[in-house]
Amino acid sequence: SNSVVGHELIELSKKFHELLNNHDLEGLKTMYTSDAILMPPGHPLIKGNQDIIEFYKSLKRQGATHGALSILEWTVVGQDMLFEYGKFVAYTAEGVPIDVGKYVTIWKKEDNEWKAYIDIGNSNSRIGSQ
Repeated sequence: SNSVVGHELIELSKKFHELLNNHDLEGLKTMYTSDAILMPPGHPLIKGNQDIIEFYKSLKRQGATHGALSILEWTVVGQDMLFEYGKFVAYTAEGVPIDVGKYVTIWKKEDNEWKAYIDIGNSNSRIGSQ
């Protein structure tokens, strides 16, 4: 049912951010399908969960150490897919917000577990304003 999926999505989101904020990148890798696609702001498309993890390592080197997001809406598509969209904030270690934006994540079932398949982030900053 939708309420069960909604609860699962909130738990997935919590787990994802715990892993990301604790820099457990091997754990985070398991949250993505092996053929996942990440479309981060200001960066070319990244394909495959290993390359996605390398990207997260580079973010940390650039000073973005943790983030927060709020789900605005989600919808189940068929038996094995769902999408969500919402807002995100990326912070430095000192808690200073360095990026604010919105995102869309398409989740699909892989081995009976929800995993992020397509993850799109979009900064609210205008091009050339940084």
